[in-house]
Amino acid sequence: MNRRQFAQGMASAAIAASTLRTEAAGASPTSTAPFPLSIMLWTVFNDLPFEQRLAKVAEAGYTNVELVGEYAKWSEADFSKAIAAAKQHGIHFDTTAGLHNGVGNPAVRDALLAELKDALIPMEKLSCPAMIIMSGNTVQGLSREAQHASCIEGLKRTARS
Repeated sequence: MNRRQFAQGMASAAIAASTLRTEAAGASPTSTAPFPLSIMLWTVFNDLPFEQRLAKVAEAGYTNVELVGEYAKWSEADFSKAIAAAKQHGIHFDTTAGLHNGVGNPAVRDALLAELKDALIPMEKLSCPAMIIMSGNTVQGLSREAQHASCIEGLKRTARS
């Protein structure tokens, strides 16, 4: 089992357990949490088309969805269908992830900034207000302190983008 399979299994189990618990208590999943919960869409209902996956998330009582590049090859018509389905089901695309470069490696900083600039276009179309930026893998030959400093500088640079 790899990390992605583990994450998918854990997310699916969490949704199932949460849905069962809240249905038994007569409450919606979002009403019991002190903060909004977000479903990582790539981890659930992978055998269904995108719009049906949103419907299933809404059926379970959730309203926030995290995307991880599902939109990378979408046409304008695909964006329109996804946005219409989200509106129909009361779903908000609250965050996205999936950048290939991280802030911890100063050697890829320009690539990260270019990638982020490109990612902002579909995020705007989807009214998605947040991007998850990762530190990236350990950089061989670069001290932890230098990688930490690169994370700080990288985050400052991405904020100015």
